[in-house]
Amino acid sequence: MDIFDLERDDFICTDEIRGKIPPFSQLLPYTVLWEGSDAQEAYQQYLAYQEAGEQEGFTPVFLADDSEYFLRESVFYAREEQAFSPSEIVKTLEKAEKFPIDHFFSYSFARLALKWREIRKEHKCRLYRSNRLTSGFGSCSFVLLKVPTSRSWELPAYLPFCQNYGETELDQLVSILKAWKQRYGVQLLCVHFDMVQMIFDKERMTDELYHNFARELFCVQPHMVSDYYLNFDNLVYNLKHGEQPVFLFYWS
Repeated sequence: MDIFDLERDDFICTDEIRGKIPPFSQLLPYTVLWEGSDAQEAYQQYLAYQEAGEQEGFTPVFLADDSEYFLRESVFYAREEQAFSPSEIVKTLEKAEKFPIDHFFSYSFARLALKWREIRKEHKCRLYRSNRLTSGFGSCSFVLLKVPTSRSWELPAYLPFCQNYGETELDQLVSILKAWKQRYGVQLLCVHFDMVQMIFDKERMTDELYHNFARELFCVQPHMVSDYYLNFDNLVYNLKHGEQPVFLFYWS
């Protein structure tokens, strides 16, 4: 039986089947702009295509492909479920427009008040290495995609494998990214099967915006803040002083 005839519920990815899963260029409906394994060159390629995308109406984004095939399997599942279809993309974007983003942040912050007080107790700060492109992804090769939208916050709708293991739905993630794009210049930079890395605009940031941004990150992923950054001040410190204006965001 051809592997592309299998339903997702019946699919068991053995080593034999993994070897038959095609490369991203065949799995994805988007143009591949660049491929390579050097993280710094990848970042420069991203910046170059980002400028071109603003003029031509597309958005570049990386996929971090590892040797374990986890991301490739996620993309394979999404393709098998027709999640890349124009109708599914439109459906996600329409739901995102209706998502009450301001209520989401205020409600989440109120619901997490106790955890918020806990992570405000500690004030020791140190600079982590998660503020570099692909930090946290392990050994990877990178595929830079040309996604046909000029609205960078819409990328999760076009990459429907973004949240396979998280509670955040695609339409919610689109709405969150739209708010963060408007407030902090956030764009999706690199996608793995259970993590993403984002880039933000340091030039527009003030102490108040850093504080607001960190608090909203906490509202979306409280465990990421408490388990990885340990405390709120350390998250703000890393956003301010990172080597590059990037931050890691993983699904709990």
